[in-house]
Order: sequence, then structure tokens, then C-alpha cells
Amino acid sequence: MRWCESGRLPAIPKPYGKRKTYLISPQAVEVVLLSMQQAQEEAEKPCSPYRTHTEAVPAWKQAMAKGLLTGKPFSPRTMETYCIYVEPFMQKHTTLTQKIFQSELMRIPANNFAKKLKFYEALTCFAKFLIMENALESDFLEPIKALRPKRHIPPKRFTITEEELGSLLNACDNSFERLMVNLLASTGIRASELCAIKLSDVDLKAGQLVIPLGKGSKRRIIGLTQETVRLMTVYLLDRGSPPRQTNLFLTVEGVPLKRRGLHSRIERIGKQAKVQVSPHALRRYFATHNLLKGRPLPLVQKAMGHSSITTTRLYCLDSEMQLIQAMQQWD
Repeated sequence: MRWCESGRLPAIPKPYGKRKTYLISPQAVEVVLLSMQQAQEEAEKPCSPYRTHTEAVPAWKQAMAKGLLTGKPFSPRTMETYCIYVEPFMQKHTTLTQKIFQSELMRIPANNFAKKLKFYEALTCFAKFLIMENALESDFLEPIKALRPKRHIPPKRFTITEEELGSLLNACDNSFERLMVNLLASTGIRASELCAIKLSDVDLKAGQLVIPLGKGSKRRIIGLTQETVRLMTVYLLDRGSPPRQTNLFLTVEGVPLKRRGLHSRIERIGKQAKVQVSPHALRRYFATHNLLKGRPLPLVQKAMGHSSITTTRLYCLDSEMQLIQAMQQWD
């Protein structure tokens, strides 16, 4: 009666002798029962442990490191990259919403595909964690999927020639830099892998190098050329005999070389030699140089640590000049 008189339950008043009754439609009853069910579900819904989304950033980092998001821990490089995008975003906005997500994504120029994609992947990863922690609606990511950047221009890939590699080695100031350039070009290892090498990973007598934590935490053993062994011997004589667990490449301050420091050194050497180069260009040189010489593709794949041989094939004939020269030899 109170619901009918207050208007909470739609009803038509009907006189019944000296009393008043109400005619209630079945649809009105269903609406009221549905609203009661929704209210109960909202009351039973777990509450977020965070007052703002910014407070969830440290817990998100721990979740990535411990493998709580995908079942396996994220690599240190991926975590570092994601934090570069998420931390400034959350310091600026404190709350993640679809509108803010879209506006910040649109600020990145369309031709900067790599940055745009990394921003999208980092914020999506953080959103998944917030959903897991009941800090975001479960359907938050549905409209976001349509915003995923799609490459509309071919990626810029460049390598160097043997002559340019010689110029780079001549432009090096010391044994540290010569070994660094040679190791990248003669083994095809990644920048992060080079920075992580410890003296215990190197066996000069056997001419072997262990990569304990490659991409995807995969371990592999690669061979060293005689020239690489010679340059490493010279470098270690100049450096002295530190403990075996020490990193191979240390800065003048005695701290392990970082990826950013490696990129800066390679770019400086490239400017001195007047060669466009990067650590990945030296990795690409290793692949193109050996593939064009007819070395077995599966061996090049294993040396580079590629999970798929398709990835290794992408390093074949990267430049127009290489394609032109190859076609000129066709019958």
C-alpha cells in the first residue's frame, strides 16, 4: 500500500467498499523486482581498495613482475616501457576513463605508430589490472578495442654495409667501444642482451657466449668469431680482472651499461663515422650479411633468438638497393 501511495509502484486506485485498493499491472511488478535485484547486486559488489587509480600503479607493477596478469612475469624491458607511459598519464589524470584514454591517444601523431601502439598497450594492461581489482567496469575495454592503432605506413628499416661497419670501428675511441660495436654486428644480439652480459657468461677458450635471459626469458648459447675473441681479450686486459659475476660492460662510474647509454654511445660513434646507425641496425646487419652470404636461415634464426622463422625472413633484402642488385643477377 505504501509503495502505491508514494508512487514507487505504478498503480491505479480502485474503491472497494469503504476502503481503497490499487490495480497493479504485471509489468510494474517486474520493473520493481528488477530494480530491487539490481540494488542488491550493487550492494554485494566488491569495492575497490583504491581511492584513485593512481594509487594502483605500485600494485600493478608488482602484478606484472609476479605474473598475476597473464600467468607469467613480464620482462623487465616491457615493464620499463609500460611504466614510461602509464606513470605520467596517472600523475596527470589520477583516474582512467574512456574519454581521457581516447583524447590522450589522439594527441600522439598518427605517423608515430610505435609510440602510439606502446601507449595503447600500456594503458590497456593497466586497465586490465584495474578491472581485476574491481576499480573499473568489466566492459571498460570493449569500446577501447576499436582504438587500437593500425600501421598505415611501412616500418622504417635500415642496416649498414661492410664498409660502414669498418668506418664505425675506426671511429671508436677505445677497446670498450670497439668490442661493443663488433659484438652487436658479429652476433646479432639485442641491446638489452648485450647490457646484461656478465663475465661468467663468456668462455673465451671455447669461443662461446651464453645469453641467459633473452626475449621471453629464453636461454641460448652463441659462437664468437676470432676477431670478437681478440677484441674481448684486449678489452679485458685494459679493464683488469674483476669478479666473474660483474657485468661485461661497465661505465666509467663502474655501473652496468644501460640500454639508453648504449644507444647514446652508438649514435655518437655513428655521427663521428657519418653513418646512420643504431644497436638494432647492427643486429639487422648481422642478419642481412649472413643471409645474403647463403648461411642457413634456421641457424641465423637461432643465433638471433627469434621464436618464429618468419621474423628472421623479414631481415632479407631490406633495402631497395639490395633488391635491385639481387634482381640484376637473375637470369
